Amino acid sequence: MIIKFSIENVLSIKDRQTLDLSSVKTCKERSLENTFCDNGLTLLKSVAIYGANASGKSNIMAALRDFKNLILNSAKESQSGENLRLMPFLLNPKNQDEPSSFEMEFTIAEDRYRYGFDATREKVIKEWLFKTPIGKSKESALYLRSVEKEEDVITPGALWGDVDINGLKGKTRANSLFLSVCAAWAVKEAEKIIRYFGDDLKILFCENRNRREDETTIYLKDSRNTESKTDIYIVLQSERECGYGT
Repeated sequence: MIIKFSIENVLSIKDRQTLDLSSVKTCKERSLENTFCDNGLTLLKSVAIYGANASGKSNIMAALRDFKNLILNSAKESQSGENLRLMPFLLNPKNQDEPSSFEMEFTIAEDRYRYGFDATREKVIKEWLFKTPIGKSKESALYLRSVEKEEDVITPGALWGDVDINGLKGKTRANSLFLSVCAAWAVKEAEKIIRYFGDDLKILFCENRNRREDETTIYLKDSRNTESKTDIYIVLQSERECGYGT
């Protein structure tokens, strides 16, 4: 399940913004209906993003969709020299050449992860994966990636196990994520995370404004979706577009 999702320099979002699904103890209204426990964490079942038209609400979900797609496809779709499908904040010329940043905290079964990366449209600048194993309170790095003197440096942590880092590094292009490459080459920890993003994280993002409400209603009426343990994120727009607020 998602705990937090943070982005910076993405689409219309310049500064770091975080979508936090952690429950706030001081807010008790509807806490019984809208919270659940996961690995000792109290998380929200639903959140709402309010704002005026064209204020960037749906860009947070668009960034989540792009984050997922990059994780699933960067190792198999991109070719050397191709640009990553990223759009930095364009209203300030200084941001166009700066990296976009994505980070997510989430749980899979009884383990907690924190994964993220900084990337321009040309290459990945930084990438990191941390894990808090079951029964532990402190996270440990599975691997860290950075660019030093124009060279990709990937440093494994003790929890990453017996993995041929140098061999996998040689298969990792500048414009692909190391996590995706590891999953493609059957690294179990990476495969586990990729399965979560591929099978359990469902994002409904309807580009057709006139169909958003209908598609949401149809999806929620299907018990296979509402009774599953997947993370489901649904994008609705403003009152003007859908007939009720987001």
